[in-house]
Amino acid sequence: MKVIAKFVTTDGIETTATFDQNGTVVDGSGRSGTFVRADNKLTISGGGQELTITSTDPIKLEPGFKTTYSASNGKSGTVSIVSVG
Repeated sequence: MKVIAKFVTTDGIETTATFDQNGTVVDGSGRSGTFVRADNKLTISGGGQELTITSTDPIKLEPGFKTTYSASNGKSGTVSIVSVG
């Protein structure tokens, strides 16, 4: 299964990322890493960096689902599920 999610920061920067069931993630620019999801927290590691994203609501793996988030890098915005397949 692959889940495509779109993150949009409050300053308008969009990032699309593809998550798979094996725990890997690739963003739209080709950067890759691993992820762990627990409760409302998503931790992404790769390239010597780690980012934790905390969503306001539990993420539902349903296209069209949308919620707000805050991240450990000081950014915040919305995350939406584009597709699940």
